[in-house]
Amino acid sequence: SRFSFNVEQGRCPECKGQGSIHVEMSFLPDVDVPCETCNGMRFTPETLAVRWQGLNAGQLLALEVAEAVEVFSPVKTIRQPLELLNELGLGYLHLGQPSNTLSGGEAQRIKLVSELAAGLNTGPTCDAGGGLDRGFGAGGRGARGAGGCAGDAGDHCQTEA
Repeated sequence: SRFSFNVEQGRCPECKGQGSIHVEMSFLPDVDVPCETCNGMRFTPETLAVRWQGLNAGQLLALEVAEAVEVFSPVKTIRQPLELLNELGLGYLHLGQPSNTLSGGEAQRIKLVSELAAGLNTGPTCDAGGGLDRGFGAGGRGARGAGGCAGDAGDHCQTEA
């Protein structure tokens, strides 16, 4: 998908989707500097031209969960897991925050939301075959797996001319 900075099609070719360039210093500690090509947004200009409620993919990933609840309010399948994250006290996390920066408690609460969100998507009973792949982290429909214009997105997704 173009909206993943893990694939060549959508990611910045200069920083390879990292948003920064690692500079090795001979006698000083190495440093990471923001990528001048994408300005830290991690995506190509073509990918950044697609907007959701006026925000591009880089700006959406920079949103905190609490802010994202409002931005994605028209899309129930995205809004509900975000609301659960917010209610569990994770409203301060950014949508694009790398998983290796999460504390153990934050990771546990995200797993809990994944299970609860899977229950929301299956009706009143939980699907025994469901799991984390249906929520966050593995391409499901959670905050990170939204990836583009959802079926019930309406006219909120636009491409700049």
